[in-house]
Amino acid sequence: MDPGSQVWAVDAEPGMTEVVRAKADAVGADHFRAVTARAEDLDAEPGGFKLIVIGNAFHRLNRALVAQRAYTWLKPGGYLALCWSTSPWTGLQDWQQALDRLLRSWQNALGASGRVPPG
Repeated sequence: MDPGSQVWAVDAEPGMTEVVRAKADAVGADHFRAVTARAEDLDAEPGGFKLIVIGNAFHRLNRALVAQRAYTWLKPGGYLALCWSTSPWTGLQDWQQALDRLLRSWQNALGASGRVPPG
């Protein structure tokens, strides 16, 4: 981690950010910042993040708004990681099928279609 870097833990539930705050305090991790806010309402500077991770929540958010805002929050060359306990592209909703097609096209272009397991 670069000197002066911060890790933000963002959740709309105050109880969850309190858990993060308590754990960070317990180990002296003063580079953690617990923020209680909805992703749609988060106040963050443009270009302020190298990585944004959304875990098991993207389906509950205003996806178009959060994706657009995340794009502005990322530094050039930054990454957005959507993490699930299951594969998000295995559903029947239009956005899941579109994600599946996009992932498959990337895998094919990289010659990785046989190395990456399906959802």
